[in-house]
Amino acid sequence: MRTVSSHESRSLRYLATLWMGGCIALGAVAATCVLLDQEESTAGFFLLVAVVLLSLLDSFISSVIFSVVGAALLGYFFMEPINSFRISKPQDSFSLVAFLVTSLAITTLVRRIGRVEKTQRAQAQ
Repeated sequence: MRTVSSHESRSLRYLATLWMGGCIALGAVAATCVLLDQEESTAGFFLLVAVVLLSLLDSFISSVIFSVVGAALLGYFFMEPINSFRISKPQDSFSLVAFLVTSLAITTLVRRIGRVEKTQRAQAQ
């Protein structure tokens, strides 16, 4: 049986904390948008910004998790029928897919720019 090293344990704790905290932060963004009676597009924008900022903290896997949670919150709280994961209008499906694709594309580009910057900095030294 394989034992978990202390480094792996710290890494798993970090990821669990990041994912839980990130999901709570996305929930807070969605709740704020609900309380302020924002439209779907405005809520989508704020959730997208939150997903991108959270994704800067870790890997592509985290970006996927945050993007899916953001899309779920958008669908649940802002698309008819409200407070349901059921989608009644086909255009809402397109909106959710657009949110997912956009959030993953942006987070991938931002991460790639960060890697290029780090490489250039290392080459300059």
